[in-house]
Amino acid sequence: MIRNLRQIGNSCGLIIDRPILQILNLDVGSAVDIALAPDGKGLLLTPVNGTEADAKAAHKARVREAAGEVMKRHASVFKKLAE
Repeated sequence: MIRNLRQIGNSCGLIIDRPILQILNLDVGSAVDIALAPDGKGLLLTPVNGTEADAKAAHKARVREAAGEVMKRHASVFKKLAE
């Protein structure tokens, strides 16, 4: 099945037909993991259950928080490096 990417604001979107969504048990708002295929020439779209999505979101939040703390703690160093 060949589909064209569509402009959505500054991004692109892909329309997925209802039968495919039903087979994968997906609907608007469903969490999916998008990864680069091992050969680097495609994308893998994998449904993610609520627990996995929550765990990934929590991990991302912890990483973001830790990065923010590092930036605050070493702001002067980063400023000098940027010069």
